Amino acid sequence: MSINEANFPDELWDGSAVNRDSRFIDAGPDYEDWDQIVAETLAIQDYLIGEQASGAGTAGTSVDAATVRASVNVSTLTLDAVSVNLVDSGANGAHGSHALLTFPAGNIHILGAVCNLTYATAPAGDIDDDAALVTAVGSVATATDNATLTSTEANIIPSMTSTLTADAGVGNGQSTAPVTLDGTSSAAVARLNLAVPDADVSADEPVVVSGTVTITWINLGDN
Repeated sequence: MSINEANFPDELWDGSAVNRDSRFIDAGPDYEDWDQIVAETLAIQDYLIGEQASGAGTAGTSVDAATVRASVNVSTLTLDAVSVNLVDSGANGAHGSHALLTFPAGNIHILGAVCNLTYATAPAGDIDDDAALVTAVGSVATATDNATLTSTEANIIPSMTSTLTADAGVGNGQSTAPVTLDGTSSAAVARLNLAVPDADVSADEPVVVSGTVTITWINLGDN
């Protein structure tokens, strides 16, 4: 007898087993059915233990999150043509922000993060086709008083500049130090922050972002 493997959590179990195509087959269970039931039950228990220990967080709009539930969580956030509107604040450039992941309640210790992103702006749009696009991942949405990203705007992945070529660019970056976010009174949020200097923008315009941001984190618990 082989040891059956569970489908869960990659997919919901449909009642199939080695000798049964689905649960709709009207026949008494055999040893393969029982073995599959045991495998699926164990998989669910393992999943729930991880869920109770750390939680999975809540993905932002248009962001898919795949989280490995364990004492250390690895959240891979996939952006598929996410539109981030950059608001032109006049002499201080343009700024925009998009929520990537809302963490569960508690003190969230981020061990590290990496991003691999691509950018696109509208041809002949209000952001120059060779603009200096500044990117960071932080716990606070970007402010509107400068064309740089600093402090909590960039405390997960620090600021990096990508010079666009023909309205397109690439942003690859990584964290430089761990950080602990206080999510005890309100849940901490990881945010993608973008900025463009005043010289490179004349009015509000969205930047379309694709790629991944991977954050490795631990929930240290609530106070």
